[in-house]
Amino acid sequence: MRTTTRQWRRTALAAATTLIATLPVLPAATPASAGTALSKASVWITNPSTKTYLSQQSPVTWKTGSAPAGSTITVDTTRKYQSMTGFGASFTDSSAWLVGTKLSASQRNALMRDLFSRRDGIGLSFLRQPMAATDFTASGNYSYDDMPAGQADPTLAHFTIHHDQSYTIPLLKQAQKINPQLTLMATPWSPPGWMKAGDSMNGGRLEPAAYQPYADYFAKFLKAYAAAGVPVRYVTPQNEPLNNTSSYPSMGLTADEAKSFINDYLAPTLRKQGLSTGILGYDHNWDVTSYPESLYTDAASAKNATGTAWHCYAGDVSAQTVVHNDYPDKPAFQSECSGGSWEGGEQGAFAGVMDNVINGPRNWAQSIIRWNIALDGSSGPTNNGCQGCRPVVTVSPTTNGTWTYTPTAD
Repeated sequence: MRTTTRQWRRTALAAATTLIATLPVLPAATPASAGTALSKASVWITNPSTKTYLSQQSPVTWKTGSAPAGSTITVDTTRKYQSMTGFGASFTDSSAWLVGTKLSASQRNALMRDLFSRRDGIGLSFLRQPMAATDFTASGNYSYDDMPAGQADPTLAHFTIHHDQSYTIPLLKQAQKINPQLTLMATPWSPPGWMKAGDSMNGGRLEPAAYQPYADYFAKFLKAYAAAGVPVRYVTPQNEPLNNTSSYPSMGLTADEAKSFINDYLAPTLRKQGLSTGILGYDHNWDVTSYPESLYTDAASAKNATGTAWHCYAGDVSAQTVVHNDYPDKPAFQSECSGGSWEGGEQGAFAGVMDNVINGPRNWAQSIIRWNIALDGSSGPTNNGCQGCRPVVTVSPTTNGTWTYTPTAD
């Protein structure tokens, strides 16, 4: 039996997307004062302090001229900013395991409708999918080409996405069916251990001899997912390339190494395999703008890197604007930003997600992607990763069919 009420079904993400969806679209080159018909905008209020969640208010009519006293939204129809690709989160292995195996079919269908339906739910439209194990997996480390210690597979003869076929890919296909406008990107936390010095997925660096096998690994993954009915629009070479830790799957990848991998191996391999998947660079925090910018100062990687993926855990969101101003033709995507216990209670969590949803796009982000879609009551299962991370929903792994929406999903 569900433990949530319908008022919790729509999230702060829906608040932002609902407002955007209801704003009237005026021709960019035609001021409203030139005679464009004015329409009404829907108004919704969320206020955790009063337990008000997306309560519909009376609509307001757009007006021209001087702004009245009080809160106003001013629209300059002569200026355009970026288009939004989508809002969403990630079906980490932990998330997919909980939703895919701990809920009955009817309960899972109800939750997926709530999350992805544009009519009956919040219409999530962007998923960032891990390529194999992360710091949130239900069964420890795994890649798509695991080998016994000391053995390698440079031809990828043992490559398989079998692990994802039981519960992850079915959820992705279901999400895509519910919302055909869904965009997917994919990111590895680590290549197979045999590709790295140290023969481990936890930490280390990519061996020079493994650059081409790793590019082939990406191509095989993209083709396998497409064959399974899950096309991927973007990839990044490495999650958090400046976070090289022995605690969970990770890998150090300097900007120069990233340029070499992208230009000499990944981009040529994708082209040769007939794959049009875009490559996003960096995929790490706001505090190091030199990394993504170095990709754009190089002519080859500027051509091969579609844009920049950003995380929110260090630095300031204005970094996205700095890089945009320097390279305005390179779009920004916020690819990961988790809420957590460090935000405090419900109001702190709501403030955190709304800051992310509002200020990310104000600084040129085309996507806002939270982290885990689902975790259990202990913020797990973890793979030695984040303690206290908040998911969008909490799923009980022991009591069939119960889930609650967290303050991140107010």
